[in-house]
Amino acid sequence: MSKTKCATPIEWAGKRLLDGKEVTVIGTFLDSELDQNEPAANEERCLLIGTHYLGDGFVISDSQAHQIRACDPDGDMILARLLNGDELNNIPDQKSARWIICFWDGSQERAAEHSAAYEVVESLVKPARQLAKEPRLRERWWQFKRPYTEIQAHTKTLERAFAVALTA
Repeated sequence: MSKTKCATPIEWAGKRLLDGKEVTVIGTFLDSELDQNEPAANEERCLLIGTHYLGDGFVISDSQAHQIRACDPDGDMILARLLNGDELNNIPDQKSARWIICFWDGSQERAAEHSAAYEVVESLVKPARQLAKEPRLRERWWQFKRPYTEIQAHTKTLERAFAVALTA
């Protein structure tokens, strides 16, 4: 079951007024000019759910990420900056100081090839996962609980994307 919810934009049928004058369009700067960076009216808009990793042991600092990269020439394949809803809403440049270890859907043997990162996850995530009720979490403790890949699939070819976080 996909977590992606896409909808066709609904065209506004009412009047568009700026300073009491009717205009054909209201741009992002609240003027009557369409910004060249605005999406075309027929572009697909999507609501995507982020990854649920379930295990703080996947999250590491800048210095830990640097250490892993120093030990593992392929470390960039399993490390990514972590940007959660709070950071998305509160860090203007979107440059989080946190990283996340992600072995994707690879086997345990493949994850263990990245020994420095694997040891972090094994020592911090595995003990908690062994107590989980879901068998999959106990059996595949090195993987995220729900690696929703729709965001990567929808944005990997985009130069930029607009994101809004809904946080509790």
